[in-house]
Amino acid sequence: MLGHADLDPVLIEPGTTVDADAVVDPEELLPRIVVGSVTARALYQVWSGRSVTVVDSPPGAGKSTLVRDVVAHLVTRSDKPVAVATFTREQARDIAGRIAAVTAPNAVCLALRGLEQRDAPPGVVIGSAPARTPGTAGPVNHVVVRTVAACAGASAGRDAPMIGLLIVDEAYQVTFADVLSASAKAEQILLVGDPGQIGPVTTSNPAMWQGRPDAPHLRAPEVFGRRDDARILHLDASYRLGPDTVAAIAPLYDFPFASARPHTTLAGHREIESLQVPVTGDPNDPGMLAAVADRAHTLIGTHLTGPGVRRALEPTDVAVVVSHNAQASVVHALLRGRDVDGVTVGTADSLQGGQWAAVVALDPLTGAEGLPAHAMSLGRLCVMASRHYAHLTWVHDGAWRDTPARDLDTAVDAIGRAFQVRRALTA
Repeated sequence: MLGHADLDPVLIEPGTTVDADAVVDPEELLPRIVVGSVTARALYQVWSGRSVTVVDSPPGAGKSTLVRDVVAHLVTRSDKPVAVATFTREQARDIAGRIAAVTAPNAVCLALRGLEQRDAPPGVVIGSAPARTPGTAGPVNHVVVRTVAACAGASAGRDAPMIGLLIVDEAYQVTFADVLSASAKAEQILLVGDPGQIGPVTTSNPAMWQGRPDAPHLRAPEVFGRRDDARILHLDASYRLGPDTVAAIAPLYDFPFASARPHTTLAGHREIESLQVPVTGDPNDPGMLAAVADRAHTLIGTHLTGPGVRRALEPTDVAVVVSHNAQASVVHALLRGRDVDGVTVGTADSLQGGQWAAVVALDPLTGAEGLPAHAMSLGRLCVMASRHYAHLTWVHDGAWRDTPARDLDTAVDAIGRAFQVRRALTA
């Protein structure tokens, strides 16, 4: 069936919608898939019956585009029942809209409780069954999009239908136990996600599973990827991050990737700069948080240059990423006190998945005592260092350089990786 790619269908830009009453040839909507690309290889694994396929991705590599394109080709060119599961409702709504833009009208069903049709993206039907357009036979195949939790609930039903393929988007945000429940009725599973992201939060005590490779609280791809029949693929380029950032966070990934970002600059600033504040031993020190707010404030109005872009930064182009809610509240209040409205301020956990032109990130080790697990989280470090596409200011107190730690130059060790990245960010 891969031979259909030779039809060279027309590429439709994301966000394009189709009039449900118009006569549309689904083949003309399909995005191109480059021969030999990771998307083509993932599609091949599914079409050839592979039980488990994992696609690992660096930040900004086009995970959602891959999911969109794989689903569009399967829905249009096969009769395989397809479901997409996401961690959050907002992710479900977003990916449903993306898929609907490149598939036949009414082929995408968004199964979210409490959501009305008027709130759905264009071309998306609310419910778990396809709508029929008057005077037509309706879509030959369709895809159901829902959260992982809802998939688990649906799979538990006695009369739940089999799913030919379950695709889990942002799979590293979901536990193995949750995906296992969601895939109970699935014949195949495709897991797509960024291994550098912050993993799921578990409220139960995992002590009895310590050291087990199939522990229920582990991130889903980490367990499914160990299966003998699993195939692991890697997206190899980030379209968000510049070359300096890619080099800085490379130790956090077990596969190589490059920067494919178009040349983008912030006038008067390098891609990565560091700002050292005095050591206080207090993660909520007012002077330190004021320095963070000052930096974000000064970036507003700076000239941004990129492909088709030549303008001054607006507040909405800037984000401040911290590690604690208390820090976020203070910085937000400081900016509002200066009549600065629109700057996004939040923790790494809450801003995971977002991107801005310029970011001010406060090192979680700033003001921390020793090497606490929360501050030393590699996922938190990765998220904070990868939300920008033009400029990052890394704020730190320098105390981490004097912290006694073993094997700081060993990339395999978690502590070593964390310090390698910090050295690159402050070079």
